[in-house]
Amino acid sequence: MYLQSLEIAAQHQLPAPNLGERVGEWTRELLPRSGQFIGIEFDRQVVKFLVVRRRRKREWVHSLKVKMLATPDWEAFQIALTECVQHAGIKRGAHAVIALPLNLVHTRYVKLPAGPPRELRQMIRYHLPREMPLSPEEMVYDFRVLETDEQGHARVLVFLARKDDVQTYIELCRAAGLVVDAVRVSAEAVYRSFMRLFEAEPDIRSKYLTVVDVDFSSVKVLFIDRGELAICRHVPMGVANFADSLIDGSRQDAYGLWSQGLAQSIHQTVTLVRRELGEREVQQVFLSGWLPRAETLMANLR
Repeated sequence: MYLQSLEIAAQHQLPAPNLGERVGEWTRELLPRSGQFIGIEFDRQVVKFLVVRRRRKREWVHSLKVKMLATPDWEAFQIALTECVQHAGIKRGAHAVIALPLNLVHTRYVKLPAGPPRELRQMIRYHLPREMPLSPEEMVYDFRVLETDEQGHARVLVFLARKDDVQTYIELCRAAGLVVDAVRVSAEAVYRSFMRLFEAEPDIRSKYLTVVDVDFSSVKVLFIDRGELAICRHVPMGVANFADSLIDGSRQDAYGLWSQGLAQSIHQTVTLVRRELGEREVQQVFLSGWLPRAETLMANLR
């Protein structure tokens, strides 16, 4: 569902689009031209494929597939993606937005002098070698300004990825007959989907919230302050950890241990973020994602 909140970037001329480049929300930019939106998210051994179509003012999900792979190799990804495209009846040359596996995208929080986007981009480019042992030419990056203080400094969330890694997934989509318009970060997509789903709630923009999204390889923990994404952390305890533990024990014992360990990791993450952002109490927690027996995890979180 959260793939529906992705935005597109008109970067057709670039071999590797910038991460997070924003031109306009997909509901305004992509659907009016083609009548459909294609979103693809790649995880460690999972391909998620979504097609949303619109006619006049009505929107509907045309196709939604989640493919589990036996092995995380390129041939398996290619077969799964091709099957998704064929099942949805997508013609060659259709445009899509993709989200990369979390382990390929690095996020950094930096404090910079506030300024227009072009100046911030130049300052970030100057700082890139300090963040990764690569030249700026070997990376793609983008940023999001989280807040600006009274002293004229901006707190900026920076996304970094190797250009070769991004290009690999773009080529994977091209082999399946798709044209990649933009590359996204899944945590940003979760945030935008959450705000879209709960935008009608009267107090959603007045609280300090945490969204816990359980995925296959990891768990995303988002902190949303009065409607704005303040920070995001990843806990490497996704459903895959639970599945792996089934080999050596019963399902009930394995789930209990996984749920307890995940709850402890989330509590530790909240504690660390409170130290970083200030001693603020989280007012509400939302759970989403792959949640068998969600009540057990909720009880452990309490």
